[in-house]
Amino acid sequence: MSFYDRKEVRDVLAYLKLVANPTDEPSLLRIINIPARGISQATVKRLLDEAIRRENRYGMCWHAKQLDGLPANAIALVDHFRIMIERFHRQIREKSPVELAKAIIRDVAYKDELTRLYPNVDDQTARWAAVEEWSTPLNYSRRASEPSMAGFPTGSCDHRDEPTKIKESELDAMP
Repeated sequence: MSFYDRKEVRDVLAYLKLVANPTDEPSLLRIINIPARGISQATVKRLLDEAIRRENRYGMCWHAKQLDGLPANAIALVDHFRIMIERFHRQIREKSPVELAKAIIRDVAYKDELTRLYPNVDDQTARWAAVEEWSTPLNYSRRASEPSMAGFPTGSCDHRDEPTKIKESELDAMP
């Protein structure tokens, strides 16, 4: 399996792509419940159907409050997700892509999600290692003259560099 085909790598990339581009519907659909947030598939379908009806996919999560019949708890869960993505989006200008990636991994408790999904400790360790070995953002920020989240999704796909590990201690050290 290719490194970039790994679930955990695709999940982290989807977060970064959505933060950089809130209109990235495939990324949104991938991570809206990663980690599990309790947003039901029925709620996601209602949001998507409404966004298609309005011809405004950007508004998929951004207009949950306006949907008739959507339960208050579903609105609250979607709103919490939206606020988190907006908070990360505001940090694009303040943090490097590497810092933002570390903050996302930490703040969404992705390691805890791996523990929840994979009861076998060896599986957890291997999957977390893929997150730690994820060289793309480090190599991109070293190559780019002015690294940015806007350039990250395309500028990060150069696989010529040797992998550089994001150590767990670096994630823990983030404020």
